[in-house]
Amino acid sequence: MNQLTASLFAFGIWAACCASSNGRAHADDFILKGKVTAKAPESSPVTIDAVIAFLGDFAVAAPLSDDSKASLDFKNGTVFDLKRNAWRHNENKAWVDMEACRQWEKASLKKSEESLAVAQSDDFRSFFEALIKPDFKTAEHGNGDLVISNSRLKYEITPAEKITPSQLDAFLTYDRLNAFHKAMTEPGLPPTPQLAVDDILKKRSVFPKKTTATISSPRGDIKFTNEVTIEPITPEVAAEVKEAIDAASPQQ
Repeated sequence: MNQLTASLFAFGIWAACCASSNGRAHADDFILKGKVTAKAPESSPVTIDAVIAFLGDFAVAAPLSDDSKASLDFKNGTVFDLKRNAWRHNENKAWVDMEACRQWEKASLKKSEESLAVAQSDDFRSFFEALIKPDFKTAEHGNGDLVISNSRLKYEITPAEKITPSQLDAFLTYDRLNAFHKAMTEPGLPPTPQLAVDDILKKRSVFPKKTTATISSPRGDIKFTNEVTIEPITPEVAAEVKEAIDAASPQQ
C-alpha cells in the first residue's frame, strides 16, 4: 500500500461493555468501515479500505488495504485496549500506554520546535507550526456540517445521525490512541492535529460520518475524503476479533 496514503489516514479522522469469553457480540459492539480517497500533488488518487472492530473494551484495526476483500485481516491488525488507554506495538510485541505516548510527544515536539527555529523557509515554518500548534477555529453550517480549520488545515465534517454515547466514546478513545500509534510507527506526521480535532468532536458529541480534508503543504494541496459506515458486528467476526485480542499478551 502507498506509504503516503497510510500517513494521510493517520492524519485524518476516523464506554463499550466487556467482551464475553466466548466472543459473542454485545449491543454496543460494532464494525467501522472507512473508504479513504487521497490525492497528493502530481499523483493519481489512491483509495484504500479501513476496517476497525469494536468489541468490549477493545478495538482491533485491520491493516489498511487497497483490496476490500483483504481488509478484514484482524489477526494481523493492531489491538487497542480502550479501558487501559494503550495500544499493542506489533513489532516490539509490547503495550504502549498513554504515559509513554505523552513522553514521546513531548520529546518529538521539542525536536520539531528546534528544527523550526533554524528553518530557512517561512512557508515551511508556517506549515509545521500549523501542525504542532493547530489552534483550530470551528464553524457550523446550517445543515449541521462542521468545519474545523487553521491557516493550513481544513476539515469539513458531516456528523453521523445515529450513534450511541458509548460507541462515540469508544471511537474517540480509539482515535486518540491511533493518532499516537501512527505517529510513532510511521514517522512523518505529528499526532497533534488529530488529537485537537478529537477534542472538538468530543465537546460537540460528533461522530464523523464523512470527512473532507485539505492540507496546504509547501509542495501543494493534499486532499482526502473519508466516508465511514457503522455496522453491527456478526458472531463470526466477533470470534475472529476476539482471537486477535487473546493473541496479544495481557496488560501488566
